[in-house]
Amino acid sequence: MVSWIQEKAWEEVMELFQDSSKLKEGEDLDEARLRIVSERIKFLEWIWRRPTESDFLQRSKPSLSGIEIDAIKKVIEDSFTIATAEQRDQLAKLVVSNVGRDWLFQPTTGVIVAGFGSKELFPTLKEFQIIGMIGGALKFQTGSHVDIDRNGDRARVLPFAQRDMVERFLYGLDSDIERKIKTFCQRTVPEISNQLLAQVDLEQEALSQLEKEARAAETAFLDALQSEVLSLVREDSRSEIEDMVEFMPKSEMARMAEALVNLTSIKRRVSRGMETVGGPIDVAVISKAEGFVWVKRKHYFPPELNARYFERINK
Repeated sequence: MVSWIQEKAWEEVMELFQDSSKLKEGEDLDEARLRIVSERIKFLEWIWRRPTESDFLQRSKPSLSGIEIDAIKKVIEDSFTIATAEQRDQLAKLVVSNVGRDWLFQPTTGVIVAGFGSKELFPTLKEFQIIGMIGGALKFQTGSHVDIDRNGDRARVLPFAQRDMVERFLYGLDSDIERKIKTFCQRTVPEISNQLLAQVDLEQEALSQLEKEARAAETAFLDALQSEVLSLVREDSRSEIEDMVEFMPKSEMARMAEALVNLTSIKRRVSRGMETVGGPIDVAVISKAEGFVWVKRKHYFPPELNARYFERINK
């Protein structure tokens, strides 16, 4: 998280360095640097206001020891060189106070459990994100939980791991696009209020009250953007596809799953990033009647040269 803030802040500072016309009136590069860092820290504060507490195995939210707090401060001090000492201290306190929350951009290991219980007619899926050990306790986040039922979800299509292209197909936008929209609004909406307030000629008390109401309106707008506008776009696009998936035969669903993985593979192949998805794809179907069935499965050896292997496992 700290490295992400540092990276994004540096990108903005370098843009101003290359084009000084983008500086605010009466602002030099040092002042712009401090402002940009403060805006990034405020954005992080805004993200962590969401009720996204992580879970801890066998105990409630742990408390960090003095050694762990000092280690966090040391990492921020060494890596967040663009910030002042006061800003680094502010960021360290923010990280420590939110140790129990869901940290964005943090490496995790995903575990997905899916299938049928012995008495279930419809499938269930549950996702867990294992974050690691914090304060002597295993920290994890419960992800998607789908329980297919006649009175609830009848069909769901869920991407995991590198999900950007699948999300664009399913929802019309992916997490990165959504984050950029929210970042843009979080930076520009307060600036609109600042420019309007600068033109108002009022007594200090009235101006303070007006500024307070403007900040409340900004918060309400940003919250509504997340909870209503973006969520509605995703839900409308998702429901159109899942209405069709509900009636697909198992063979068609298997082909669709393979196609979605191929879509991500092609994107990685033609983009500048690392080609982290590619090669043969394993496809399996779990059903109540047949259980777990491989539709496509790759082997590290040529199957046609190892007939005895298949004879042995089929006995």
